[in-house]
Amino acid sequence: MIAWNEGERELVICRLLVALALTGLLAPCARAECRPTGNTSLAGYPRNFLDDVGALPCSENGTWLLAGAALTGLALALEDPDGPNLSLGSSLTTGLSEFSHVWGHGRFWAPMSAGLWVAGSLRDDSAMADLGYDLARSLLLTTMVTWGTKSLADRTRPSGGPWSFPSGHTAVAFTVAGVTTRRCGGWVGVAALGCGVATGLGRLIEGKHYPSDVLAGATIGWIIGRTAARREDPADTAWRLAPLPGGVAVTTGF
Repeated sequence: MIAWNEGERELVICRLLVALALTGLLAPCARAECRPTGNTSLAGYPRNFLDDVGALPCSENGTWLLAGAALTGLALALEDPDGPNLSLGSSLTTGLSEFSHVWGHGRFWAPMSAGLWVAGSLRDDSAMADLGYDLARSLLLTTMVTWGTKSLADRTRPSGGPWSFPSGHTAVAFTVAGVTTRRCGGWVGVAALGCGVATGLGRLIEGKHYPSDVLAGATIGWIIGRTAARREDPADTAWRLAPLPGGVAVTTGF
């Protein structure tokens, strides 16, 4: 059983379909150009942000989106209104709940990303500056997408509050994980991904979200984070038409 109000399901589906249609029409209009590593100027922020938007429609992101949508849809079909509250022991439950409040909150990551960006620039540390710059752009885009989707879905939380779908805290945590796994890799990336999972569990434990909310938020954050931290030309992974003698062919790169 899904905790939608009467008549809410049809309205939510219609709104999301309209949003997806508009995204599909508008996203290709922005021409994506890969941001060179080290280009972390404040003046270039708006252009680089728009480049991130333009880089979203590619084959890699399409794969992640299909996988995330499938898991979210499965959760929607199976989840129970009483399901979000998990019992993992009082100490672990409290710890995960408190951790998710901090790690998935924009008020924590906004100064953190800005600090990395500025400190890296002052120290001439391109790796640190790039990390902060990617986080600053991707978190802004994640916030816009998440809150736009929340207003469209208008789903009631398990606790009775508004704006349940998708989970904003989980989206932020997986944005950080997406950027970190691509920029840093190794154990740092694994740790960031683990923190994202812990954030999602914390939101379920506290009864703030349904499993489908968490899965949708994770999908949004992961895609945007990895897109912002891309190093290759998005055209190399995008589906496109290539001219051939006597016709055209659909090609893609990996």
